[in-house]
Amino acid sequence: MRWARFLFPDDKAGKLAVMRFKTLFAAMLMAFVIYGIFHWVLWPVQILGDSMLPNYHAGERHYINKLAYLSDKPQRGDVVGVQVSSEDTYIKRIVGLPGEEISFTNGVVFINGSLLKEDYLETQVPWEIEIVHLGSDTYYVMGDNRTVSVHGKVRIDQIVGKVVF
Repeated sequence: MRWARFLFPDDKAGKLAVMRFKTLFAAMLMAFVIYGIFHWVLWPVQILGDSMLPNYHAGERHYINKLAYLSDKPQRGDVVGVQVSSEDTYIKRIVGLPGEEISFTNGVVFINGSLLKEDYLETQVPWEIEIVHLGSDTYYVMGDNRTVSVHGKVRIDQIVGKVVF
């Protein structure tokens, strides 16, 4: 406050300068916090393609919570962002967990020989996949629209976070 009085002998001008400085500082702090949230915590993504229909549509914007799995592990049914290259992140649903055996018969998913109930699907595609064994740090992910979806095993370090909204 003393520096303001030195620069602005008039008391009103000094108070005004201090108020402007505080406002500027608060605005910069708020901008940094918002930047941090959207850079390190909530990552905005846009759905491209139809692999997650009918639950996620092309062009929709969602957010991936990058901190979702710091204290918990991904669970079956979670919709996650999967880093497939330095430029591409896919949105997929976890169907298989580490240590499980997953197979597909007539488009139906079996986990360790038991039928997986998938209420989020509208249609099934009659395809077959032999038993896939998942390692201790491996998950199996698929899109909800099985007719066009890419699916397969992913390592835990490829999972960016959980789609939250």
